[in-house]
Amino acid sequence: MDGCLTTLIKLFILGLLFVSGLVMGYLYYQGVFDPYLVEYTLRRLDPVAPEEAEKRVDARATVEDACRNFSLVDRRYVVWPGTLTDSRALTTELTTLTIRSASESRRLFVAYYSGSFENLGIRLGDQIEVLGQARKVWVPAEDREGRPYPQVIAIRVRKGSLTPGAAPVPAGSPAPPRPAAGEDKGSRQ
Repeated sequence: MDGCLTTLIKLFILGLLFVSGLVMGYLYYQGVFDPYLVEYTLRRLDPVAPEEAEKRVDARATVEDACRNFSLVDRRYVVWPGTLTDSRALTTELTTLTIRSASESRRLFVAYYSGSFENLGIRLGDQIEVLGQARKVWVPAEDREGRPYPQVIAIRVRKGSLTPGAAPVPAGSPAPPRPAAGEDKGSRQ
């Protein structure tokens, strides 16, 4: 009888560990730990000024490369343009940005921005440019098929023109006029 009781206690403890693992996994997937994971990654980075990061940018590191194999761009400084599709505040000082790539509209990437995002004057649908370090942050960010989105720790986010060689539009400047409904873009003069 004594051996049966110890076996039941062991099974009870293992059952509690299993259930707590399920609960923790669910909370992780729901994003409860996202702010802590992003802050942990930010603390591990060396502070780099935007001017210094611009000098270190690897122009060959593209969103497409990151989608194919993230290890090709991991820990490299990148400048990725795109259209802001979603923003979510993790804390008062951390914002998650979901951005549709400018080069291929099916590709999305996620940028984690530390700082006051509201002062930049960027809204959903704006074309932006993200300067940052491509980095694997242990935050669930994946598409419907379960493929992870490339992730960037943003050093600078600004409104920008997506045409090659064009100067970026400074933050806070008015957006260019959009064509009216039914109006062809080519009919404007």
